[in-house]
Amino acid sequence: TSSTIEVAPEDDIPPTIVINSPEARDYTRAEVLIINTTSTDAGAGVLLHQAALDDTIVNNGDELDLFFARLGEHTLSVSSTDFVGNVSAESINFHVIATVSSTISDVERAYTLGWIEREKAKDKLIRDLERIIKLESKIEWLEDKLADKPKVIKRIEKIEKRIDRVLAKQLLKEVERYQKIGWFNDGAYHLLAEDINWLLNN
Repeated sequence: TSSTIEVAPEDDIPPTIVINSPEARDYTRAEVLIINTTSTDAGAGVLLHQAALDDTIVNNGDELDLFFARLGEHTLSVSSTDFVGNVSAESINFHVIATVSSTISDVERAYTLGWIEREKAKDKLIRDLERIIKLESKIEWLEDKLADKPKVIKRIEKIEKRIDRVLAKQLLKEVERYQKIGWFNDGAYHLLAEDINWLLNN
C-alpha cells in the first residue's frame, strides 16, 4: 500500500500592517491623537503586533494628548511577527506644529491647569495673539483684492513677515516677564516659548 505524505506549503509571507492613525500630516497641541494600527496574516496568523511612538511602546486605542508633546517631527513604528517567524515593519512620520489659533488654545489650557496663575496675564496674551489673527486676515483680504498685482503681493508678504517677527518677539518678551514675576510656572513658560518660537521660525 502506498501512503501519501502531505507537505504543507511553506509560509514565507510576513504579516500586512496598516497604520490608520496617526496620519502623515501636521497636528497641533490642541488635538488628541488616537493610536490605530492593524496587522493581518493570511498564513500562520499574527503572533506579535507592537507599536512604538518615538521609542515609547504604545497600544491600540491609546489616546495621546498632544498638549504635552514637543513640537516637530514624530515617528510611529509598527512591527508584526507571524507564528512561523516572518516579520514586517512599517512606520509613519507626522509633525506637531503651532499656529496662532493653537497657541491661543494652549494659553487657555495652561490657565485651566493652573500653570498660568493670573487671569489678566492669560487675557493679555490671548488679546495679543488675536491681534495677529486679525492682521493676517486683513493681509489675506488685501492679497485677494490685488491678486493681479504679484509685485505688490510680494511686497506685502515681506512686510507681513517683518510685522509677524516683531509681534512674536514682543510675545516672547511678555512670556519671559510673566515667568520672572511668578505669573507663569516653568511648564507654561517652556510650552508657550516653544509655540512662539515655532511661529517665528516657520
